[in-house]
Amino acid sequence: YWSFKGFVKNLKKGNNFFEQRKNMQAFREKYIYDSDKKVSKSQLEDLDYNTFIVGSDQIWSPSITHGLDSAYFGAFTAYTHKNVISYAASMGGKSLPAKYDKDMKEMLKNLSHISVREKEAIEYLKQFTDKEITEVLDPVFLLRKEDWQVIETKPAETDYIFIYETFPNKDLEDKAKELAKKEGLKVIRINPVEEANDPEIIENYTSGPSEFIGYINNAKYFFT
Repeated sequence: YWSFKGFVKNLKKGNNFFEQRKNMQAFREKYIYDSDKKVSKSQLEDLDYNTFIVGSDQIWSPSITHGLDSAYFGAFTAYTHKNVISYAASMGGKSLPAKYDKDMKEMLKNLSHISVREKEAIEYLKQFTDKEITEVLDPVFLLRKEDWQVIETKPAETDYIFIYETFPNKDLEDKAKELAKKEGLKVIRINPVEEANDPEIIENYTSGPSEFIGYINNAKYFFT
């Protein structure tokens, strides 16, 4: 259902979808991986590393990974006995439904060291393992402001309020527009979660991660 809903949403974007995908791919290839060296889960066992780090944002969230994905627990090293560290792993909350208990207990066995992003998740995970579990910073806070500025793509627009939503929030939008009128600013929103039809908000459907960072850093105000 959600895959079909996402497909329809992307279809409505038209050419904007392909422009956004181009920006996303450019970011991946520049900062995340060499496109010639991508590997599948089954190929990870053969990589010549003695330690792997898995992380971080919602890698243990079944709604994001379509069930618990064993790759995010280091299951690919089962026969090679390599170290796997979870860094700032997140489930999207402090616990998961009971139906995942058995899988969680089995998958945590693959990890040499465990760290999580949410302190509240530690008590939940302790029931499945005797290993020490540490709370650590989200990796976005490991970079300095200057590091983020190297990555950003500055927007063409100036003097704006920036909106970023993960779900529709009319109250937030109204407050942003109210402040914009008071300060004489534009309102810009990227990748809206619903089809937009508000004439007071400039919509951008093509931003990738670099553009996203640029919009945040150069905004007069940021609403989220």
